[in-house]
Amino acid sequence: MPTRTLSVAAAATLAALPLPAQLQWTLLSPASSPTPRSLVSGCDAGPMGLLMFGGEHTSYYSNETWRWANGTWTQIPTGNAPSPRGGGGMAYDPTRNRVVYFGGWGGFYLSDTWEFDGSAWSNRTPATSPAGRDWPAMAFDPLSQRVILHGGHDWTRPSYADTWAWDGSAWTQLAPSVTPGSRFGAAFSVFSSSGVLALHGGAEQNATTTLTHDDTWLWIGFDWVLVSPTSPMPGRYFSQVAYDRLRERLVVQGGTDDIIVFNDVWEFDGSNWAQRQPAGTSPTIHDGLALFDPQLGEVVVFGGSPTVLGRATINNETRTLGPTTPAIGRSFGNGCGNAPTLDGSHLAWLGGAFQTDCTGAIANGALMFVAGFSRTLAGGATPLPLALDPWGMPGCALLVDPVASLFVIADAAGNATNQFAVPNTPGLLGIWIYSQVAMVSPGSNTAGVVLGNAVEHRLGGR
Repeated sequence: MPTRTLSVAAAATLAALPLPAQLQWTLLSPASSPTPRSLVSGCDAGPMGLLMFGGEHTSYYSNETWRWANGTWTQIPTGNAPSPRGGGGMAYDPTRNRVVYFGGWGGFYLSDTWEFDGSAWSNRTPATSPAGRDWPAMAFDPLSQRVILHGGHDWTRPSYADTWAWDGSAWTQLAPSVTPGSRFGAAFSVFSSSGVLALHGGAEQNATTTLTHDDTWLWIGFDWVLVSPTSPMPGRYFSQVAYDRLRERLVVQGGTDDIIVFNDVWEFDGSNWAQRQPAGTSPTIHDGLALFDPQLGEVVVFGGSPTVLGRATINNETRTLGPTTPAIGRSFGNGCGNAPTLDGSHLAWLGGAFQTDCTGAIANGALMFVAGFSRTLAGGATPLPLALDPWGMPGCALLVDPVASLFVIADAAGNATNQFAVPNTPGLLGIWIYSQVAMVSPGSNTAGVVLGNAVEHRLGGR
């Protein structure tokens, strides 16, 4: 799509500007919070909200269930809950609307399987289960629609290397052709809308040493695949991990390598890792919890320990990590007559793509996308919206400043897409682009043209 032309000098100036920190940390002050703890487990439980269970305090283990919503923590009274523990695996199964919790440590290694329905826990007691362990990697697999568990820890033996699947009634040990092998405390999460799971790092314990891993694996529904990023993330375990659905990045924060505790932030886009430099104070912790909050559009990080050994200084801080200028996409205004509809839900990020989808057009009909940088003035002087009744289009209105236009032909289903690449140029950050579509529609009015609704996009920085 054509865009406003920049002079060579202006383009050079924009390209030379330093790219600002596009992420920022914010320390929150919730009205209520759990007591300080690490070894916590949690998941995005869909309609149940963002949930956290258990964890280790300085002198005791917890079996509390907490929900994060509307900027605060609320304890959920649950009655028959799992025994106090930390370090168990936890995942949400959306096909059955159940949270699944396995194992952990509560003074001994546990091998029980529990499910939560939003108000009560139930002990499932399957006939076969993985052996008792803590710190397994566990996540729901959208491709096989099962909860996947890999590895785990038991001080009395080498780390586990097995992969299991829970289908709601039974655990099944899987036999993938390749495997990440022995490890515990790995970062494991879905990382894209395709449903693929990503696993990074973890530690492997044998009789004498603990080896920290730095490899990255994908679970593709039935097997493991080793990834070879050109920019790998350093090895670690006990990191905080969450998939940022807004920015489509797997976020890994902190963790430890048994020598230091990290406070860095890394992101995985499906092929490579990139270290980020957010503004604000990044927590130096391991064994905390990270969850993506769809209401805030940010990753929420809670608790954790700042020391390699011992948990005398664990905290209950809640922080968020999100873009300083998030992308925004939404629709506004109404079309007239049999005009098609524009979808404004796509987000436009620097270095990504700008896209608007048109539906409901005449099959193989002629369309014109118009776009500009204002929804209040056309040509810098004419107020918008502008009623087009005097031009033979009663009930129609121009909703955006038509700086640029693109002619396209709809397909046989009446659909069309306008898409172009957004340069990763700092000077474009935060710019709003407004789009509308017009369609040739003989007989609809005197002009034979109808106009659809409009969409507005703010260019954001990931």
